[in-house]
Amino acid sequence: INIRITGGEQEIRSETDIDGRFSVLVPLDPVSQTHTLQVRSDSGHAVSKEVTITTDTTAPTITGLRFEPVQAKVGDNVLVTAKVTDQGAGLASVTLLRNSESVAMIPTGDDTYEYVFVPTEPGDIRFEVIAKDKADTEQIQLIREHLLEISEAFSQGDFSSPEHIHGESMPGLAVLKTAKPEQLKIEYSELPDGAQIIYSAQQSRFVTAIHHWFDAQLSDHARHAVPGHTHKHKHH
Repeated sequence: INIRITGGEQEIRSETDIDGRFSVLVPLDPVSQTHTLQVRSDSGHAVSKEVTITTDTTAPTITGLRFEPVQAKVGDNVLVTAKVTDQGAGLASVTLLRNSESVAMIPTGDDTYEYVFVPTEPGDIRFEVIAKDKADTEQIQLIREHLLEISEAFSQGDFSSPEHIHGESMPGLAVLKTAKPEQLKIEYSELPDGAQIIYSAQQSRFVTAIHHWFDAQLSDHARHAVPGHTHKHKHH
């Protein structure tokens, strides 16, 4: 069936397969934020419902960046706080670049994102904050790849990633490392704006270890975050 797609930058002509399906790239008007697409047959006998697409052209705004304490010594806990707002699709992630290291900042409410680090040597440290919104499909894919990678590692008993960040004495970690695959269930799944990992266990000692492990991460990353206490945990 020969079809016409209207509502883009220009009318697009295409054709369906034998089952009436089609796939075609429709360039949108870069000046407009709202686009109403419609498909009709060349004969005009078949007309689809209108589909409205809204594009996000507004980048997130970083309105503040604070360090506590400002004059830190080697071994001090330094809290980095960023204020970030977005008037478009909503924030997907806020990343802190510390010299060459990239870490995810943790949302703590009221457009605030935090991260705690410990200086290991004297000298200046360069910081940069990058905010990505949900219209950034590349960032969403990176989130999915990262969570898929660590979920596969955790499923094999490899907790070296959080161990490297939080240290070998991280609460709950030693117990989780002893769990067999059938004792600690780790499920990865994709979300519209990223992905999630769900941890679950039947034995109480592993459930307790999961609680302690998440509480330790919340304590290190975001002092205003509130830990959840259910028997199933999500890692976004």
